[in-house]
Amino acid sequence: MAKLRDLMLGQGVLRETADAAVKTGRQRGSAPRLHALLLWVTALTLVSPGVSAVPPKTLTKLPNNLNEYFQPFIWNTFSYDSNIYRAPNDPPIVDPNCDRGGATACYLPPGASKSDFINQLSIGSKILVPFSRQLWTLNLLGANNSFVRNSSLDNLSWDTSTAFDLEWADSWSGKVGARYARQLGGFGNFRFPGKDLLTFINYFGNVTYRISPRLRVTAGGDWNEVTHSLQRRQNQDVENTTARIETVYATPLGNSFGLEYTRLEGKYPGRGAEVANGFTRTSQDKPLLVTRYRISEKLTFDGNVGYLWRNFDNADRDFSGEVWRLGMTWLPTIKTGLTVAGYHTLGTYFEEQGLFYMAEGVLIEPSWYPTDKTLISATLNYETRDYPRSGINRQNEVVAPDRHDNAFSARVAATYTPVDYADFSLIYEYGRRGANGGIIDSQFFQYNFDSISAIGRLYF
Repeated sequence: MAKLRDLMLGQGVLRETADAAVKTGRQRGSAPRLHALLLWVTALTLVSPGVSAVPPKTLTKLPNNLNEYFQPFIWNTFSYDSNIYRAPNDPPIVDPNCDRGGATACYLPPGASKSDFINQLSIGSKILVPFSRQLWTLNLLGANNSFVRNSSLDNLSWDTSTAFDLEWADSWSGKVGARYARQLGGFGNFRFPGKDLLTFINYFGNVTYRISPRLRVTAGGDWNEVTHSLQRRQNQDVENTTARIETVYATPLGNSFGLEYTRLEGKYPGRGAEVANGFTRTSQDKPLLVTRYRISEKLTFDGNVGYLWRNFDNADRDFSGEVWRLGMTWLPTIKTGLTVAGYHTLGTYFEEQGLFYMAEGVLIEPSWYPTDKTLISATLNYETRDYPRSGINRQNEVVAPDRHDNAFSARVAATYTPVDYADFSLIYEYGRRGANGGIIDSQFFQYNFDSISAIGRLYF
């Protein structure tokens, strides 16, 4: 299972949640492998109903065995979700005008079921091609997503990524790559429960120069595009260009300290200045102090502290503030771990990129390895979300208090690895969200749900 470890660790889709906590692992038996599997399966099945695969992560070193240069795999996920459309708790549940085009907001379309069973059959492969000091990686992943009661949501999703790990001389290294993916959008942040397939395109690159064995500088950037298939959501299409530079110093004891600066430029080609809160472009500057410090053999601190400026072409919406994330990982025994993190950061939803909020919360993640083949873990997350200027209409008039949300989620997962090429997982999740204020009826964003997923996987 170790040979698929890096493939199964996901990248960007989970960033719609505010700064996921550092994951813990132990270098004993199959525990690290099980932990990687849990993260991958959780990302794949629980982000949103019918969501496609999370982008695989490119390997940073060559595998030990020759047969690992080509790794096909197949798995099946069967899930039950009690609130597929993230419909509000209070009636009315069904809107008879939902499918007529004239309705501006809907709970459930006629004939829809609030709960559903979902089956996801996925196949894919990882391909590695080393040459000289370089490595080319290709990750292929496709899934057929079938809904038992809401068949109108059936879809095919995929995730393809490629990357070149580059190294030249003794001090220079870098990476360039691209990703193309499609998945079903979520329903928790939009008032029309239509089938919306999101397409992601990403190009990225960076270069690192090691000034000394302890000091390195990295510069890079990426270009991202998110587009919607549903016409009424196309005003949320976005193109983001990001540039960043980072300087990190590592001590002989393995601690690190650094400075990071990020600049983002975004535009919304699907909207006009007169709609969607009156802006079509945005920019962001964020300097950070970052550190990782080993307090003891069993206790590690990591965090970042900085400031953020967000500017819009409609200057009335500009805002700024401090951002931070502080976390501690404790490994009391060789089979148990605990991560606790708190954060205050700017957030946005991947299916509604024009909506920004300041998120503040705490995340707790215990883990336990009863045997070398079994992992049991949990995630508890409580978060508050404040939406600046959400009580102001398009005429710049204050008509309501700014919107405020609170969200709680809990997950419990068990993963069993009977043999090297087969894994089985069972995951339960509960979520609750409340909202008040804003110029949009906050009832749309008050809901709860629970889900359970069974996953089986084979790889070759």
